[in-house]
Amino acid sequence: MYKDSTNQTDISAKINTAILIIASGLIPLIVRVYPYSNEVLTGYAWFPDSAGLAIDSFLACKAVALQILMVIISALLIYRMSKKKMLPWRKCFVLPVIYLLFVILSAIASSHTEQAFKGSYERFEPVGVIVSYILIFYFAYSYIQDEKDVKRFITAMLPFYLILLLIGVMQGTGHDPFSFPWVKALITPEGLRDKTDISLMRSTGNTAYLTLYNENYLCMYFGLLIPVCISMFFAVNKHILKAAVLLITFISIYVLYCSGSASGWIAMGAAAIIVLLISVSESRKKLIVAAAVCLIIILLIPALSMVSDGIRSRITGFMHAGDDKREQMITDIDTLDDEVVFHISNGNELHCRFVLDTDGSIKNMQIRDQNGKEMWAYRENGVFSIFNREEYANPMAKGLPIGSEGLGVAVFIVDNCQWPVTNCTDGTYYYYTPAMKLDKFPDIKRAGFFSDGFMSGRGEIWDKALPLLSEYILVGEGANMFITAYPQDDYLHKTYKWGWAIGSIDVKAHSLYIGNWIENGMTAFLCMMAFFAYYIYDGAVTVRTLDHKNEKNRYISCVSAGMYTGCLSYMIAGLVNDSNVCTAPVFWTLLGISMALNRLCRFTKTL
Repeated sequence: MYKDSTNQTDISAKINTAILIIASGLIPLIVRVYPYSNEVLTGYAWFPDSAGLAIDSFLACKAVALQILMVIISALLIYRMSKKKMLPWRKCFVLPVIYLLFVILSAIASSHTEQAFKGSYERFEPVGVIVSYILIFYFAYSYIQDEKDVKRFITAMLPFYLILLLIGVMQGTGHDPFSFPWVKALITPEGLRDKTDISLMRSTGNTAYLTLYNENYLCMYFGLLIPVCISMFFAVNKHILKAAVLLITFISIYVLYCSGSASGWIAMGAAAIIVLLISVSESRKKLIVAAAVCLIIILLIPALSMVSDGIRSRITGFMHAGDDKREQMITDIDTLDDEVVFHISNGNELHCRFVLDTDGSIKNMQIRDQNGKEMWAYRENGVFSIFNREEYANPMAKGLPIGSEGLGVAVFIVDNCQWPVTNCTDGTYYYYTPAMKLDKFPDIKRAGFFSDGFMSGRGEIWDKALPLLSEYILVGEGANMFITAYPQDDYLHKTYKWGWAIGSIDVKAHSLYIGNWIENGMTAFLCMMAFFAYYIYDGAVTVRTLDHKNEKNRYISCVSAGMYTGCLSYMIAGLVNDSNVCTAPVFWTLLGISMALNRLCRFTKTL
């Protein structure tokens, strides 16, 4: 067993603790207004030039701090090796090393290498940050050698956790500190303080999001730490400490409730059930009883939804939000060289050609059906209309001048939605996007597995993201660059959802695993999954043999079970949420400590 920490000086121990606390305690607290450029993205027809300069408050400076921490940890590890101090190593650590290799290769091979190394629009998790995660994990693993190290870490972590809880309670009670003028002045650079349009608030109402950007990140954070809080209740002996831990746990649960995020509860519940079943699996009788209790709890949720309108609406809202949209009559649009074609859901087609006058009005318009038969259009005040043809979605069109260059577009109103089209550039037909740029209508591939509203709207993203996976086998699009891989140019669907407006730009996959594959490639994804699988197995072996009744090892046993449950909860929550600079440093810190505790529990059991 690695014994380096047995002879550590107090100064060395404090430095090691400080590194882990910076990663898991201080960095999540960092909030600072940070202006940045999106000039590369303005080259895309779906991205508005007005967003070329943007402001971030909750992510960018955390990313900068993590990359500084990466350099410090690297220097410390190099120093240790120069002193010929043996560093702990396990064969499974090869997997995150290979993972990092392909993260770097994907960034280098990316068409947006600079953004993969610097960060992109609303995403600041570049290569340096991902490297910092693995270094934080390894540093945490190498540091924890005994119970004293664990207690030192938890004690030092507590003040930072309490600060976040205070912010969460304030937000949950309608007193968001980021709405206070003095807070805004404190975290805004002097040159930007007169910008009245800078808003630091990320949510409306009494929604808690702490300093973690949004409520989904909050649910991952508390999914990690609430199980640790619960485990501390059983780990400590003094009644006053138990009371304090119980109070902190209840406040944490309250703040999680105020986030309004359901995924945190689901992930924690699933993790707790798994750990419970593992812990009693050595006894067949206990396993049967535990499985029966878990089954009753699982069945209780739909039963409660049948008698409670509030619970039912919450569940259906989470699973199928937005699925009640009206039927779309237009299934596709082709912007071809000589015409624009609207495909109707009943099999009909509108083939349209037009000539625009110098003032932007339509000089003449020709509309044919799918058989080539011309359809007569009534003209009045510059508007061409085909009345009483519901089978063709009652089309009409009007010419409008757009822009100072005299560009004209024919605005088609089909199925009560507007579709601006022009042929005033090279003579071929283009769609005039909400970003006020020209583009051809794309062919969007969908997996067909999910409804759009599934899991609070994630179904739509996943359905269009899954077909992309086959394009990223060896390397991916590059860190942060899901935004350019994903079909943001799905103008048809966005028009029905938002009207002719920008709507939302999907910058992330809303799944740690799908996003990882697309950004870093299948090989990196498989390495990460194999490493997580090893950790789950390693932790299960440990949890299965923990003896919480042994007073000598009870503290380590309880904390080990709590951290394993928290890390498992984070991995489950990752199915529907992304990795991010707000919570990932906490996860990788606890993951390293948890693996060290697994090692420590097995070692103490053999003594």
